[in-house]
Amino acid sequence: PENSAFHNDQDLDEPFAVVIGFYTLRERERLVGKKCCARYPKAPTVGLSTKYLLLYSLHASETMVQNSEVTMNAHVKSGKADDPSVVRTRNDVLAEAINILVNDGWDAVTYARVAAQSGYSRATIYAHWPERIDLMRDAFTRYEQTPHPEKSGDPEADLRAEVISFSRAMVEFRLERVLATLAERSQTTPEVIGIRDSFVATGERPMRETLLAVASGPAQEAALLMLCGMVTHSVLLHGKPPTTEVVDSALEIVLSGLGQH
Repeated sequence: PENSAFHNDQDLDEPFAVVIGFYTLRERERLVGKKCCARYPKAPTVGLSTKYLLLYSLHASETMVQNSEVTMNAHVKSGKADDPSVVRTRNDVLAEAINILVNDGWDAVTYARVAAQSGYSRATIYAHWPERIDLMRDAFTRYEQTPHPEKSGDPEADLRAEVISFSRAMVEFRLERVLATLAERSQTTPEVIGIRDSFVATGERPMRETLLAVASGPAQEAALLMLCGMVTHSVLLHGKPPTTEVVDSALEIVLSGLGQH
């Protein structure tokens, strides 16, 4: 049909074909029946819009599928958000999206690449995340869930634990790559600004809460920026996290300035 959205240009070299997007064989069987899939196992995958899975019969006498539109979100909407299979799918896909991001950069996170590495079809990923920015937003949200150290009630000990945890995350979880990507993309892509702000706010929250016991207002903000800035500057510009001795010295300077030493 002239109004269909095609996302690759391979030609139909058979007189008939069932065009069913990027679905796997199992998903095809569920949608159009095992008999049809067995009859045309090599039907070219050529058509997919971001909202609809297009099922077309290109030879009415040979296919059992009538022209129809099946919403891409049908499986997502029909299942509960806390369904184990839905949760597992989302976690698997988001984990791979983050893995690709930290290793190869923002532009490498494509539907095709994520599908290939996660083991899910592109149609499944489209169903959960119709737009690429939605996938990126949820991937960062999942990354935010990295656990923080438990609080002891001692502000100095808790701040020290947070700074050291932040330093380790910059290296072990490639957080420095994530922060650099957010900083760069937010300059050119307005939609990323909200992702950046949410990601940073979530990461800073435990330290802000701890600092409330010893500072408020501009003093609290200055202390936060000094401690976090020490880590980001060291990792991004010197290629390594601050040593524990440097962390202890920074804490002493900050807490002394706040009248805690």
